Amino acid sequence: MKANRLVSRMISTASNHVGLAYQAQASRENSQFYLHAGVSIELLLKARLAAEHPVLIADSRNFSSMLELVRATSHDEMPSHTIRTITVTEAMERCRQVIPEISSLVDAVKSVLTMRNGAAHMGMATSKNVTGDLRAVSSLVDYLVQNLDQDRERFYGDFLNAVDAQLDESRADAERSAATAIAAARRRFFDRFSGMLPSPNLEEAINFSGWEDRYETQRHRCPACGSEALLHGESYPEWTDKLDDDGRIETTELRVEFYSMGVECRLCGLELRGAELRGLDIPDSFSLSDFDPDDFLNEEQL
Repeated sequence: MKANRLVSRMISTASNHVGLAYQAQASRENSQFYLHAGVSIELLLKARLAAEHPVLIADSRNFSSMLELVRATSHDEMPSHTIRTITVTEAMERCRQVIPEISSLVDAVKSVLTMRNGAAHMGMATSKNVTGDLRAVSSLVDYLVQNLDQDRERFYGDFLNAVDAQLDESRADAERSAATAIAAARRRFFDRFSGMLPSPNLEEAINFSGWEDRYETQRHRCPACGSEALLHGESYPEWTDKLDDDGRIETTELRVEFYSMGVECRLCGLELRGAELRGLDIPDSFSLSDFDPDDFLNEEQL
């Protein structure tokens, strides 16, 4: 992924703030940690959007900012500092559409951004889970750094080993949490059904009653009790133009990709989300075979 000057500047500035966030956390300066962590997250999210096209970070209500970003990009110039860009909340939502698999990582840092606002506007941050927030920040930042094809050693500098240690702990935490939840769910299942699988009718009634949106929920085997469970996630369309020999669009094909975000089994009470799914027999994403193209048509296709 080739970075333009704007993207490169945002990545470089984010790198500085990541280092300052780690330094502040080591000094137990919570307000400074949340300030720098929040800035680094916002810059990297916007850098990822701007890598697609800088106009994606412009406030859609401000045409002059959109125009300036288009013109600056065409000449590989830096736009003025007066342009109006989207909020970090909007950057999160737009990134979900550009890279849907980022959803669980984004959800994990929402509390960090709330604390960032408190630190910025009131000079204080009162989180009791700074360690957990640091790991959530590290996971999202590292994903974006690699997605932007950045050299990790250059980006993190002296903090590379510290970041890797946090990522290892984050993975270990998720594995421990998932293992504990699965063990507890198996015990509940045994207590409820004496180790016997319930009848298909009862399984269907308990797990799938009220289930309607097939694009946000799919069926998948429960990692704890083996029943058919609910796999929650999000579906995104991918349109591909097929060209004829003259290079003209002959037809447009649609593929719908489902991105897994969590699993829920009402029979045994298991609930897992995000990183807890790693290491289990649950795919990060898969293509749907049963969908209605009309459900994904928008003005561009019409």
